[in-house]
This record gives sequence, structure tokens and C-alpha cells, in this order.
Amino acid sequence: MRRLIVLAACMIADPVLANNIDSFAPVACPYARSDVPTGYDARCSSMAWQDQGINFRTTVAVFTPESGNADAVPVIYIPGGPGDAPVKKGGDVSTILSLFPRRTIATLNPRGVEGALPRPACTFDPDFWHQEVEPDRETEVVSQCRNAVTVDLSVFDAPYLAQDVSRLVRALGFERAGVFGISYGTESALHLISNRTPWLEFAVLDSLSLPGAVGTRERLLARDRFLGVVDRHCFSEEQCSDTVTERFDNLLEWAAQFDTDPVEINLGPDAEQWAMDGMEMLDFLASMAAYPDGAGYGPVFIDALDWSRDATGPWIESEMEFGFEYARDNFALLYGAFSDSIERYVPPPTLGEMRYPFDIDEQRSAARLFRVWNRENRNEERFVGPETERRSTGVPVLVVSGGVDSLTPIEWADELERRFSGMTRFVFPELGHAVAFGDDADVTDDDIISQLNCGPAVVRAFVNGEEYGSCAQYMKKATDD
Repeated sequence: MRRLIVLAACMIADPVLANNIDSFAPVACPYARSDVPTGYDARCSSMAWQDQGINFRTTVAVFTPESGNADAVPVIYIPGGPGDAPVKKGGDVSTILSLFPRRTIATLNPRGVEGALPRPACTFDPDFWHQEVEPDRETEVVSQCRNAVTVDLSVFDAPYLAQDVSRLVRALGFERAGVFGISYGTESALHLISNRTPWLEFAVLDSLSLPGAVGTRERLLARDRFLGVVDRHCFSEEQCSDTVTERFDNLLEWAAQFDTDPVEINLGPDAEQWAMDGMEMLDFLASMAAYPDGAGYGPVFIDALDWSRDATGPWIESEMEFGFEYARDNFALLYGAFSDSIERYVPPPTLGEMRYPFDIDEQRSAARLFRVWNRENRNEERFVGPETERRSTGVPVLVVSGGVDSLTPIEWADELERRFSGMTRFVFPELGHAVAFGDDADVTDDDIISQLNCGPAVVRAFVNGEEYGSCAQYMKKATDD
């Protein structure tokens, strides 16, 4: 009886203990020698397991410093996405390692992404990605893709990804470890926190994605905030060149020029010509919120485009091509995750609610397509609901957010405080997405440079128990218990 009680207690504390790994064997790392910073040893393994009757396999990477801190617990990096694969040739290793100096860092390609099996995917006519299509054709394409995916997509959701992180920790023999989750990866970290995972020492959450929440309204509000910062820097503060500010008083006037004189670019394997009007240029400008320094780079982009469309056009094309290709390669994962979290019954905002115009038909189309993909079978409920009881995180948790991040709006991090107390929060009001990866390249605004430098600085200070110094000005006051 005592043995049964002990076994039950272990299963409650960590529900994945019964899901054993079938194999964990060394393999060659995909990284080039130049990908791994000097002073680190990189070792990779293949990890295989079975879950819900499905055989999974992925690649794991462990980076060990030659002169590490023996007392420092290792850190598990949980990438974003859905679709990001950190264990690959050309993977950005140095940025992650710089946040946690002298610590062992481990990561894995989450189930379903490039380099992992099985990989749910669809095939599309290449032209679908590079031209406008009618709603009926959109519905047809999404339906065909959904019907072509035979594997159960629910087992690729964040709760299962969190279980795989626990599998990795046990396979590596770590008694304790911290986690660093970014964007979609923060959802897995939140499940680890909520489950009171025994091995979890601390958690760093960058650009928090709230499970069960994909709100159109919050994203558009964040888009407004981002464009408002670019508007102020470029025109009110005249950070843009005289050739721009002497012709236009604000961002809306700047965008209006493209309605009569659109920006022409070529996309796709057949170089399909696109003409970008004013709203599409605002959309492209707003997409820079995907970068921490996007609001600071906005005026630089506006000046470059004004100086030479021919020179700037290829950069626009490459950014849009990357977005198309990422969506194509990860379509099933993206639609599986987003359709599970999209707000079902919240009406889309009206144009008058926002300062900067947006394509309301496009927002309605996205909601419709998510319903086509998954109308009723919601697998993951909203992480914070009306009946949520607030409790302590149980471990130190740092949440860092960009105030103008439109991919993971700040409202989600605010909402999390209704579930957890004891979090340390920093909000950088003029930064976009992935603030721990701050970079002040091409940015001239002093406030943004300060925030960019503080993004990674507060992460290092938090995990090392150090003072935040001048970066403390961006700390958000904790909500009263």
C-alpha cells in the first residue's frame, strides 16, 4: 500500500513519468562549427518515444560550456512557432547561449516541425501563396489540407510539447532545470508551471502566448500601438528625413500615396507581380512588430523606401517570401494551434475602433477558415477563465514583454496575472516581439536603444540573482494578491 501511495504521488506530480523514451542515441549535430560559439561543446541525440499510439522522433542538442558554473542548473530552451526548429544547420545558437552564460543549454525540435517525425503537412499549388484568391477557393484549399492530414493534430498542442520537455530532462539526467520559452514556447512553459513539475527550478517567458487565446481585437490594438510609435518617431519627432516630413504630416498621409502610386514587387517562383496599396504598406510596416527593434527600424525603412523603391523592393520581397514559405511548411501546425485557440464568438472589431485602417474582410476570412479547420473540437481551454483561482507560481518566473508586440499582445501577459501571483514582469513599451533578443542595429532612438539593451540584461540578471540597475525602470508593479 505504501508503494502504491508513493507511485500515485509521483504520477500526480509529473504525469508523463509513465511515457518512457524508446531510444536516446548520439547523432551528428547539424550545426556548422561556425554556428557554435567558441568555448562550447555541442552534442546531439535522437530521441524517440510513443504517445497516443503514435511513434515520434526528434533531434536534441546540448551545449556545454568548457568553463561552466558547476552550481548553475541547466536551461531548456523551448522555441516558438508553431514550426520553429532550433536544431538545424545555421540555427541561431549564440543568441540563446549569451542569455545564460556558463550554463548548459539543451533544446529539441518540437514534435511536428522540420527535423522531427511525423510531420503533418499539406501540398499546395505554388500560385496559391502569391496571388489573391476568392473565398470559395480559400475554403477549398483549407478543407483539402485538413482532410489530407491523417494524424491526430491535438497531440501536437502545447500540453503535449510540455510533456516532451519533461522527457528530455529525464533523458539527460537533470535533477533540476530552468526553462526559457519564447512566443508559442511560453505555452508549454506555462503548462509546466501549472503542473508543479518537480524538476522545474525557474521559468523565463519572453513574449507570452496565452493558451486558448488568439484574439483578433488584441492583435489589432497592438498593431495600432506599434504604428502609433512609428508615426510619432517619424513625423512628430522628425526622425525621418526632411524629404518625408516636408511632404507628409503623419503616417496616414504617408500611406495614402500608395493608393495612387502602389509599390510594385515580384513574388513567387514565377515572379508574380504584386502592387501594394496604402493599407498593404501599413500591414507590411506593422509586420515589423515581429522584431524587438521594429518600431525603431520603421523610420529607417520609410526613409529607405522614399530614397529608392528599386533598392528597397527586394527586401520587402524577401520578408514576404519568408512569411509565405514558413506558412506553407507549417500550415497544419499553425492552423491546428490557432483554430484551437481562436475566439469563437467574439465579433471582429469595426474599422472605427482603430486609429489605423486594416482589412476587415481579411480578419473575417481568417476566422472563417479557422472554423473550417476545426469547428467544434476545442482541445485546449483558455488558460485564464472566469472561474480561475489565483495561486503562486511556485517557482521564480520572469515575464518580459514588448508593449507594441502584435504577435503576442501585452494583454495576454496582463491576463496571466489573474492566474498566477509571484511573477516578476518587465514591459518595454516601444519594443515588439522577442525582447530577450534585443538588438540596436540601425536604431537611433535613445529610448528604444535603452529598452533593447535591457531586454537580454534583465534575463541574465534574473537567472543569476543580480540587481536590475537602470533596467528596473521597466519593471511592472505586481498585481496585489
